[in-house]
Amino acid sequence: MSPEPVVNGLTWSQVRDYLLSRGFRLLPTSWTDAGVFRRGDIEVLVPFDSTFSDYHEALLRAVREIARFEGRSVADVVADLGMPRSDRLRFAQSGEATSDGRISVDAGRDLVEGARRALLSAAHSEERPGLRFHKRLSRAAPEALVRACRLGPAEQHSFAFSVYCPHDLPDDLPGAAFGRRSVGRLMRSVGLAVQTLLRVGPQRLVEAEEPIVTSNLCEALLQMMPRDERADLEIDVCFSPVLPPPPDTPLAVRVERSLYSTFEDLTRTLRPPAAPVDDVHVGRVVELSGDANDSGQLEGDVVLRLDEGEELVRARCTLGPADYLLAHDAHGRQRHVSVRGKLVHSGRKYTLVDPRDLEGHRVTATGSVVPSVAASPHPDCQVTGAAPAAPALQGFIIAGITPTSVSSRLHRQQQMNGANSTRIAFPTPHLCVSSYPTTRSLMP
Repeated sequence: MSPEPVVNGLTWSQVRDYLLSRGFRLLPTSWTDAGVFRRGDIEVLVPFDSTFSDYHEALLRAVREIARFEGRSVADVVADLGMPRSDRLRFAQSGEATSDGRISVDAGRDLVEGARRALLSAAHSEERPGLRFHKRLSRAAPEALVRACRLGPAEQHSFAFSVYCPHDLPDDLPGAAFGRRSVGRLMRSVGLAVQTLLRVGPQRLVEAEEPIVTSNLCEALLQMMPRDERADLEIDVCFSPVLPPPPDTPLAVRVERSLYSTFEDLTRTLRPPAAPVDDVHVGRVVELSGDANDSGQLEGDVVLRLDEGEELVRARCTLGPADYLLAHDAHGRQRHVSVRGKLVHSGRKYTLVDPRDLEGHRVTATGSVVPSVAASPHPDCQVTGAAPAAPALQGFIIAGITPTSVSSRLHRQQQMNGANSTRIAFPTPHLCVSSYPTTRSLMP
């Protein structure tokens, strides 16, 4: 009898570690190529030599004994045995509102972010026990742990989730079968766009009389595409039999990762030209990667985390020696900065063009926001004695932005401080300091 295919990828050390972790103990014997593990009246024989002719059959017998002991299926035990060295946390929303197993898209986003913050908070408490409040969730070890965590798949060999789209809108909104029509349009647009790019080229999409794909959809595809070039994006649909399927609509589309740069270009090409607005932006310095110029002064690229409306974005800019020095000081002191420039969005990337008038700010003990570094005043940024705009953020006014919007941006920046990792590149010598999880072998 040939072994079940599910055990062919397992090793004896995985079975051994599994048994030891569940309270089994290795019985003393004179054997060196096999071992007997016992817990209560259950004994499991595990081969220690993969050259045995019945090695896989012996592993399968061991797995069956474990499954019988735990009252589970062989497939479930094999799935656990094949997991890397990690603990599994399950996060779910349950109750009457989710009795059908579905949640809104926004709720799904909040669920993932909440799980991340919960794990980050627990890791901080493990590293610094006794505190009732962690002012900043930005310590190196907890962040490294969260970066090492992975979301599990909804199916084997891929990460997938489903979005259930109702055919009709609520009664107070018009549009018969609007959901079905929208889903059909999405599949046709993506399918035709990919087919056109592979067979003809992007120019056909730009010159088409009837739009095949929009800049917004291209941007959405960019956001969904995997960052790893070894993976692709797959979109498929299962139409409800309640309505007849829409004609000429593909059921599955594969967007190859190699098309990323093409869709990135299409987001700009398909978008009506609009000059970026010169404005003052508020945020924090999260990355410094400058170098010394011919005069020995530091200058170069800086990444800022800016508050732009409803989201925090990472924008890259290039600063001269004076502003770079201010950015370096603000980063070291973990203080906010304000900077004037034009924010340009391209795909996933943001660039702050023509950055100038950078200034650092700090919150004093009295709650006022004042410049953190002595600097020459300029007409676009000033500190005044205005009435409080928000608790602990009074007296901060930047020309062109209301006190409320600035205060809310600074408040949000304080809340989000530490949510993203910080990377510092030193110009001399060329050294990059960053925190990464230690790679651990699955074998003992």
